[in-house]
Amino acid sequence: MDDLLLLREAIALIDDKKGEDVIVLDMRDTSMPVSYFLIASGDNPTHVQAIVNALLSALPLQAIHKEGAAERSWVLLDYGSLVIHIFQREMRQFYDLDSLWNDCMIDIKQSCYVVHQENSSM
Repeated sequence: MDDLLLLREAIALIDDKKGEDVIVLDMRDTSMPVSYFLIASGDNPTHVQAIVNALLSALPLQAIHKEGAAERSWVLLDYGSLVIHIFQREMRQFYDLDSLWNDCMIDIKQSCYVVHQENSSM
């Protein structure tokens, strides 16, 4: 599956579950073995779990690796070229991946909504 299509589908699913502060980091020019990081926040453990469940059940690929599902404060879903981080707010502020990779941040949210709307009308 195309990296950007998977990324767009993941963003749409997070948005449907009211995930907040969604950002995308383009990691292709770094030494990381991943194309994109997708980072989002949930309000509490239940919200984080709802977002994660939506991603796991609706994305067309199986996650290669999952971490943090039991704690639900920071859940990592590894899809190979895309790694998704779903945080509770406090954990996101503590680890601050947003600032660590700030120079990799991209804005593709508008195009993601277009793809989601097209898929919803089918």
